Amino acid sequence: MDTPNQETIPREGELDLLQLFKILWLYKLQVVLLTSIFAIFSVFYAISLPNIYESESVLTPVQQGSGQGSQAGGLAALVGINLNDAGGNNVDVTLETSKSFDFFKYLNEKRDIAKYISAVDNYSYSEDKLYFNEEIYNSEEEKWVVDANGKSSQPSLLKSYKTFKKEHFSYVRDKITGLIEFKFEHQSPQVAKNVLDFIIKDLNQYIRDREIIESRDSIKFIELQISKTPVPEVRKALAKLVELKAQKMMIGETTDEYALKVIQSPIEPEAPAYPSRRIICIVITLLGGLLSSISVLIFHQIRNRKS
Repeated sequence: MDTPNQETIPREGELDLLQLFKILWLYKLQVVLLTSIFAIFSVFYAISLPNIYESESVLTPVQQGSGQGSQAGGLAALVGINLNDAGGNNVDVTLETSKSFDFFKYLNEKRDIAKYISAVDNYSYSEDKLYFNEEIYNSEEEKWVVDANGKSSQPSLLKSYKTFKKEHFSYVRDKITGLIEFKFEHQSPQVAKNVLDFIIKDLNQYIRDREIIESRDSIKFIELQISKTPVPEVRKALAKLVELKAQKMMIGETTDEYALKVIQSPIEPEAPAYPSRRIICIVITLLGGLLSSISVLIFHQIRNRKS
């Protein structure tokens, strides 16, 4: 590194702004060189990052049967029965279910989405083709690779679930309007759209099936209580409970959008959501300029103290 004229800069004491500029000007070639290295690195780094596409869908909670649910709860409390019935319109339960391990397991069993989460290598936009890591997933046979010892290369379901929840799926709930926005991110815009479709449809079905089973169990329990109860008023209240539960089952069996109604269907994105390569290059270049400036200032101070 070239040594500037020592007489132009004071050796001791604190440096003011003018002195700092003089030092940086004397070492301008070094600063420019180091900053250029950072700039070149930023370009290659930004290019190496994969495009991530985000598909979105706007939903609204379904409020069907809310009156029936409160009526059933009141009747159950009246006769001293706890049905533990949250109802299909419990938005908090629905949203928590969407990110639960049990639902992810159900979703993967139906749609086999683990391969899109754990086995994707890259996506070619020009070819509109998704490339898998062939070392762990055979895309032609659509099977996970099994080694000579019979051990599958498929990651554990728990690992795929954690990646799904942390890197791919998310939701935002507007507390004012009550609208919910589901989002799914992926290297492939088509996969992002399709998987989000699967999540919405299967979440509705998962909650519907679960509550139908709960309603059937409740009906069996209530009918048993009817057979044991000699009091006519109680028997009448329990019979009404059975009627309400049967109506709820009928609604569930004939409704696809049981918990969430689609306002805007998932759309295949045309442009990536991130990374913003321009911002990455600017930030890294500015950081390089800052670090190179600090470096030459430190070098100058150390050199002055030694001389």
